[in-house]
Amino acid sequence: MTGVMNSHKLFLLAIGILCTVPSAVSAQIVMTEVQYDPQGSDTGHEWIELYNTATSSIDVTKLRLSEGGGNHKIKVVQGNALLPPQTFAVIADNARLFRSDYPQYTGELFDSSFSLGNSGDSFALKDETYTVLETVTYTSSLGAAGDGNSLQRSPVDADVFVARAPSPGAAASTYAVAPPIKDIKQ
Repeated sequence: MTGVMNSHKLFLLAIGILCTVPSAVSAQIVMTEVQYDPQGSDTGHEWIELYNTATSSIDVTKLRLSEGGGNHKIKVVQGNALLPPQTFAVIADNARLFRSDYPQYTGELFDSSFSLGNSGDSFALKDETYTVLETVTYTSSLGAAGDGNSLQRSPVDADVFVARAPSPGAAASTYAVAPPIKDIKQ
């Protein structure tokens, strides 16, 4: 009888441990592009691109964008709350302004309230239990500081972000926007 009780306790312990482990599916969403300092006024024009690397859909509205001490809700604006596998999506600070800036964008679009620092910042994507799925940290020294570029995850090294022409909803751009020519007074 003791052996049966011990095996029953082990079974319940194993179930308890499995229930506390974060879902592997929700851990398979990555942030691939950041527009933190667009040309001109960046108020409301910032956005973050996501990519679902999982083999099943992920409900983006169950995630939270953690920035500036808050865990911001994410709501669907265009498309579906469920992001299909191998698909990009955009979380915009202001979805109306994003649509105006990128009228050709037809993918999943989400809205959240956030403000990214122009000199650098750190933000995270969390699941519904507030477990951090991924954190992105950047500084303006990486580029994309008001020059028309965004920071995009490098296709060569996933831990590195590089300045490239914005490509919301698509794979990393292969070119960068040339810096503006400055007049040199003599």
